[in-house]
Amino acid sequence: MQDSTSPNVELNKHLGFLTLGRLEGFCIPEQATWLQRYLQDPKHSEIKEIAEIGFNSGHSANAFLSARKDIKVTSFEKSKRRHVNKGKSYIDEAYPGRHELITGESLITLPVAVHRDNLSFDMLFIDGSHRFANAYGDLMNGKQIVRKGGIAIMDDILPHKLWGRGPAKAWETVIESGLIQELEVVTAGPRTWAVGQYINK
Repeated sequence: MQDSTSPNVELNKHLGFLTLGRLEGFCIPEQATWLQRYLQDPKHSEIKEIAEIGFNSGHSANAFLSARKDIKVTSFEKSKRRHVNKGKSYIDEAYPGRHELITGESLITLPVAVHRDNLSFDMLFIDGSHRFANAYGDLMNGKQIVRKGGIAIMDDILPHKLWGRGPAKAWETVIESGLIQELEVVTAGPRTWAVGQYINK
């Protein structure tokens, strides 16, 4: 049963069977609602340009874009599978001109996009590869595109799960290095994510 308070109800209808337990890694309703409310908080009104690593079917992008009309999102997504295209079609129809999808391995496409388009963001949301090297590389690349004081959110901080060890270790490493200052760790349902601020550029 879908949570009727989630910002992704209409997206789920658009995706159809793709959301009925068959799709790995999408943003769960509790997380989508938290992300939406985070951006609706007046304390975070300066967040207008968001980069995300891991578009999947568009659940997190939809949560961001539905929060406020002045938000734009650039998504970096490795997969070109059908659910990616279907999610993208919904996002483009619901939020015309406010979303860009860049396909390919984020460790390659993100630096290329930075140098080509001189990108700058207020927030980076990472829900991509669960391998340590990829998660750590995405966080490190974030310092090129996120302004000083900008926000980083790392999903899947679950060191007790095999697939959560990489993101958890990557986050711990950048916190210890002083690149990011941790602000909070949030658990909702089966998911845990961490929120921090780039303080050392």
